[in-house]
Amino acid sequence: MLVAASDVFAELGTDASVAQIAARAGMGKATVFGHFPSKETLLTAIVTDEVDRLVAAGEQLPGDLEPGPALLAFMKLQVDRYAANRAFIEILREAGAAERPEIRAQVERLAEACRPLIRRAQESGAARSDLSALDVVLLACGVYSAAESLLDHEPGACERYLHAVFEGIATTSG
Repeated sequence: MLVAASDVFAELGTDASVAQIAARAGMGKATVFGHFPSKETLLTAIVTDEVDRLVAAGEQLPGDLEPGPALLAFMKLQVDRYAANRAFIEILREAGAAERPEIRAQVERLAEACRPLIRRAQESGAARSDLSALDVVLLACGVYSAAESLLDHEPGACERYLHAVFEGIATTSG
């Protein structure tokens, strides 16, 4: 059911209805609500699942990547996930999301996954020393947000914006 919900929300965003999710999953709305008492609970489960994927993907980055490229690769993973799941980015951007403890905890998990990458990049001189892991996570979100309206006719916008932002993160000595 979570896969069906994730697919529907990925396609339609957070405005998708529980009825649409139930239909995709081949069950009734009551069954969906039996597992997830509210639409908000279901959306939180999707964010958690997406963060699980990002954290796991970050852990799978090749260990022999140089610090700067490793950080860039993690940011690209984030941007790609936002592009693949409309609801994920909508939930993170919605007003008040930062005050919701369950969403804040997921953003912190992303930052925690990024900490060793930004630390390595800073220690090697490949990234500015004044940036935090949370800054990097939010910048990746911003990259997708900036490019989103262009993606239908400029599919390379995310990549272009990501590299522009990364150049701002990078130090001239790295």
